[in-house]
Amino acid sequence: MHLPQGKGLTPHEAMDIVTGTGEPPGVLYRRGDGEVYFLGLKADRRMWKQRGFRFMGSVPAIRRRLAEARETGVRERSTAWYLLIDAEWQSRVEG
Repeated sequence: MHLPQGKGLTPHEAMDIVTGTGEPPGVLYRRGDGEVYFLGLKADRRMWKQRGFRFMGSVPAIRRRLAEARETGVRERSTAWYLLIDAEWQSRVEG
C-alpha cells in the first residue's frame, strides 16, 4: 500500500515526540488499530484518512490536549486517551 509522505512511528515514539521539547513539522496520524503512527503533512489529511489513519493534530495541539487531560482527567476516545492506551498496549506486547 502506498502511503502519503510521512515518518512511521510506534506509539512510544509518538509519545516521546509529544512529551519532548522539539517542534517537529507536520501533524500526527494514528492507524485504526493503534499500532502505527505517522508524522505527516496536514495537506495529506484526506489521503491518510483513505488509508485508515485518523488525524490527531499538530504536536503543539496534542501537547495542549495532554496538559488539559492532566488537569481534568482523560476522556475516553480523546487524543490523550488514544496515545496513552496505545503506548500501554505496546509496553505489554514488548514486556
